[in-house]
Amino acid sequence: MRIQAAVRTDEVFATAPEEAMGSLNRPILYLVLAAVLSMPGISGAGPAFIQSGPSLPVQDSSIGRTDSSSADSVTHVADTAKTACRLLSGSGLCLSGYTQFRIQLFQPGEGKSGGADLRRIRFSLNGDPVDKWRYAFQAEFANTPKALDASITYSPFTNLSLTAGQFKIPFSRENLESASRLVFIDRPQAVEAFAARNADVIGNQYGRDIGVQVSGSLTERDGTLLLEYAAGVFNGAGINTADNNNAKDFSGRAVIHPLGGLQLGGSYYNGFDKWGTPAVSRARQRAGLEFGYEYRSLNLSGEYIAGTDGSVSRAGWYAQAGWFLVRRVLQVAARYDAFNSETASVGMTNINYVFGANYFFPPAIKVQANYLVRREQKVQVKNNLFEMQLQLAM
Repeated sequence: MRIQAAVRTDEVFATAPEEAMGSLNRPILYLVLAAVLSMPGISGAGPAFIQSGPSLPVQDSSIGRTDSSSADSVTHVADTAKTACRLLSGSGLCLSGYTQFRIQLFQPGEGKSGGADLRRIRFSLNGDPVDKWRYAFQAEFANTPKALDASITYSPFTNLSLTAGQFKIPFSRENLESASRLVFIDRPQAVEAFAARNADVIGNQYGRDIGVQVSGSLTERDGTLLLEYAAGVFNGAGINTADNNNAKDFSGRAVIHPLGGLQLGGSYYNGFDKWGTPAVSRARQRAGLEFGYEYRSLNLSGEYIAGTDGSVSRAGWYAQAGWFLVRRVLQVAARYDAFNSETASVGMTNINYVFGANYFFPPAIKVQANYLVRREQKVQVKNNLFEMQLQLAM
């Protein structure tokens, strides 16, 4: 029996402070549990970074998305949640997880209060007890406990997989990235609005849904990755709930690798979902383009996403860069993030200028600091934000 140690634990990116706040006593118990499971007498595996490769799609980044980035890239080095896979002896399970503690300070003047919260407490179980079959389960314990991922994958060939269950929809580069691996504390506005997250009309579904998906990749004979793809049919109602209408949603994503370190891709989503008060089924469509480039200590990425929710059309785009000043230790980053919440109207664009720094204590701790300069086109609000986040991987 072979135990897979390549599942990345994930994310909720823009959980609102009031959603992320929870009891302090319960999280402490979970941390104690993780520490006990990490003891040599209980765990069968010592500390090691979880690695991924073209032949091994990873659940947390959507089944079907592989990661061919170099070991010095932002997506690899900036991931302190590539934790040791804790193998529970005799159980066939691989346990990993992380928690994030956040502090927010808002600009004085608009009456917004800052504070501290336990934003995420994630635990994942995964493995492949039978040849060509994998399972993945991930739960969130911050605030209200809930299942995030619960899926089974069958891979008849190395570069082809079939997945069923609850998992991330194949849409948007930043949506598919784990929250433990993000360069910034929060995701861009457009990703939040279009990828079943905090600002989506169907509510925060953590970028996930229930459905079935086919995914895979094409490679050269020498193993060079050329193309990644994923396409699936989903309920469109979100996580941990039955479908609320007879329609099914389609989502697909494809990424090509034309040159070393360069990725170009696109995503498409077509749904007919129920939301609003009263809840009525309406069209929910999105399309996006993306790019990514990595070279040594430099990482560049960006996306343009446009879509309609009923009769309202919206669009957003971002571009960001990260640079390691000290290899594997200190990274600085900047992002331009614009979102037009109603393209048919004038003055509906909000722009965020985000400046950040990440400091790593390998292999388990990451400290992030971000300052957001927010500019509203219609009515300017004093809502600049400074936030810090401490991440502990287990």
